[in-house]
Amino acid sequence: MILTQYYTALNRNQRAINCSHIVIYPISKNDLDVVAIDHTPAGMDTNQFKSVINGIHARKPFNFAVLNYTLPPHKRIWDTLSTCVS
Repeated sequence: MILTQYYTALNRNQRAINCSHIVIYPISKNDLDVVAIDHTPAGMDTNQFKSVINGIHARKPFNFAVLNYTLPPHKRIWDTLSTCVS
């Protein structure tokens, strides 16, 4: 498990290799841009991905998004572990 306040502080290997889950709390636009480049699922463009993630964060205070890489691409984005939104 790796925890960081700044996604871009991790090197590319740490960000992309062998992740099963990524939890995204509200982050800066620059970090979200890099997350989108690294993790946008197939069938979605980076702007759609960022919109979905920002929508999750806007729903409730302290909301977070989860990218679950154990699921197929069309079921990977979750709102706070309870609702599939992709």
